[in-house]
Amino acid sequence: MATFRKYKTSNRDPDYAIVNLVAGGNHYFGSTWLNWNVSVSRARELNAAGNPGVTFKATGALKGLTSCVYDPAATTNPYEPQFSPSCTAPGSPIYDPNNYKMSEFDTTYGLTAQLNLQGAVSLDISRGASPRSSTA
Repeated sequence: MATFRKYKTSNRDPDYAIVNLVAGGNHYFGSTWLNWNVSVSRARELNAAGNPGVTFKATGALKGLTSCVYDPAATTNPYEPQFSPSCTAPGSPIYDPNNYKMSEFDTTYGLTAQLNLQGAVSLDISRGASPRSSTA
């Protein structure tokens, strides 16, 4: 089975903003009742082009390296995997930057934004009593 060695890193620095404004009122002018409300909201994300990062693939001496393998017996913490001692021995080809070739570079820039506007007005013109008073 072929082993494809590569190193990948990504830079995630989310930059979000959300703003909301809601206002409304009820007004009574003699025989006219006015009810109104407005709502404005905006959300945005900077650097919204995905997941920026870079990938390096193994070349040269790393491509055929079979002595450097994951060692599950030596791994006591799943977040700190251990490899065979030959991987990290002095002079190991994993420390030579010439054995890595950048195969993918993803950058991110731009803005994604959404603006929502909403409003309503109702007008009730009544003849006689105020909407606040009760009539028999």
